[in-house]
Amino acid sequence: MAFFKKNNTEEKNVKKELKKETEVKVQEEAIKIDYWSLKNKISSYVSTGDNNAALADNKANIYLKGIIQKYLYDNKYTVEGMTEEELIERLYNDMAELSILTKYLKNSDNLEEININAWDDIVLTYVDGHKEKIAEKFESPEHAEDIFRRMLHISNVVVDNRTPTAEAQLLEYKARATVMVAPIVDSDVGVSASIRFLHPQRVDRKQLIKGGSATSEMLDFITLLVKYGVSIVVAGETSSGKTTTLNAFVSTMPNDMRIFVVETGARELYLRKFDKNNNCINNVVNTLARQTEEKISSVTQKDLLIKALRYNPEIIIMSEVRGDEVVPTIEAAQTGHTVCTTIHSRGGQAAHFRMANLMANSSQANISDCMRNAVQAFPIIIYVKRLQDNSRKIMDISECICSMGDNGKLEYKYQSLYKYEIEDTIEDENGKFHIDGKFKKASRISKNLEETLINNGIPTNELKRFL
Repeated sequence: MAFFKKNNTEEKNVKKELKKETEVKVQEEAIKIDYWSLKNKISSYVSTGDNNAALADNKANIYLKGIIQKYLYDNKYTVEGMTEEELIERLYNDMAELSILTKYLKNSDNLEEININAWDDIVLTYVDGHKEKIAEKFESPEHAEDIFRRMLHISNVVVDNRTPTAEAQLLEYKARATVMVAPIVDSDVGVSASIRFLHPQRVDRKQLIKGGSATSEMLDFITLLVKYGVSIVVAGETSSGKTTTLNAFVSTMPNDMRIFVVETGARELYLRKFDKNNNCINNVVNTLARQTEEKISSVTQKDLLIKALRYNPEIIIMSEVRGDEVVPTIEAAQTGHTVCTTIHSRGGQAAHFRMANLMANSSQANISDCMRNAVQAFPIIIYVKRLQDNSRKIMDISECICSMGDNGKLEYKYQSLYKYEIEDTIEDENGKFHIDGKFKKASRISKNLEETLINNGIPTNELKRFL
C-alpha cells in the first residue's frame, strides 16, 4: 500500500512540474500588446476575406467571438491585466456592439443616466443620486463618434456634420439618447451625449410615504381630486420624481376606471394590476408615441391624445407635455376629461407659464388667453424636487385661483394647500447633506374647487377631511 501511495505522489509531482513548464512556456511565447493596437489588428483581420461577414451581417455576429478567439490563439496576443475571456468580451463589444457602454446599457437597473462629456470623460448617475466618474474611455474622439453613430443607426437616426445633434429612443435598452458631435462640440471632444434610462415606475404610495416623499394625507388628497374629476400637473426639474409621483396616485384609482396612457419612447408608468393568477384586474390602455425620420410613419403624443378621446376614457395620462401636444391636452381637460400630466419647471406658477408659452407657440394664440386656459384646465399643481441630500419631496401642492381684478384684468393667486418646509440643512465633513424638515397643511381648497368636487359626486364625509 505504501508503495502505491509513493508512486501516486511522485506522479502528482511530475504533473505539477509539467504544468509549471507549460505555463512558463505559454507566458514566454505570449506577445503582450496594448488593447487598442490589438483591436485595430483584429478589426483589419475581420474586415478582410471571408471574415468580413461577421461584421456585415448581424446574424453572423455569433461567429465573431470564435474568430477573435482563434486570432488570439494563432498570434499568442495578450493584454496586461485582462484574462482571455475578458479580452474576447471587450473586443466583441467594441467590434459588434457599443464598446465600453455595452455593459452599462445591458445592466442599467441601478442607473439613471450616463453622461458622456467627452470621449475620455464619462460620468454615471445612479438612481440613488450618487455620481461616479469611470476610468474607462473610448480609444479616441473618432472612436466615440463611430460608436454613437452605430447606436443611433439602430433607431434609424443619423448624426454627422450636416446634422450634428440628434435624439433617439433606444427601445432595446429602455433609454433615451441625446447626442452632439462636431461642429457643435470641439473636434477633440468627439461626442457629448446624455443617455437617460426610462425605468418602469413601480413605486406605490406606501413606498412614497415610507421614503419621506409625502404624507398619507397628501396622497389621499391628490387621489380624491383625480377620482372626482380634477385635472392635475406634476411639475419639477429633471430627476425630481415627477413620473414616480404620478404613478403613485394614479395607481390607486378604482380598478373599473378606464385609464388611457400616452407615453413617448419607452414605458415608464406601471399601472396595470394583476391578481394571483396573473389576470389583469383594472382597465388600462397603454400607448407609446413613435418618432421616425419619415413623418408618415411617425405617431406623436398629439396623435395618440386625439385617439384617446375616442376610447371614452375616464382619466387620460399624458406622460409629459413639452411641445404642441399641450394644445389638445389643455383642451381635453377644459372639456370635462380628467387629465394628469407632467412638465419640466421650477415651481407651480412656472408650470402654468410654461404651458401657456407652449400653447402660444403652437397655436399662435394670445399669451393671456393661453394662461387663462392653462389655469382653468389644471387648477392644481404638484411641485416635486430632489433636494441636496438626494431625497425627493413633494414640496408644494397648490391651487391657482383665477379672478377678475379691479382693473378689469385677470389675476392669478396661488395658494399652498400642502407644503414641505425645510428647517435645517447640514453638511457633514464628507460633503454629504442632511435636510431636516416637515410637511404641513397650509390652507383649504377654494369655494370654486369645493363646488366642482360636489358637482362631480364626492361624498360629503370624504370632502370634509380636506376642508
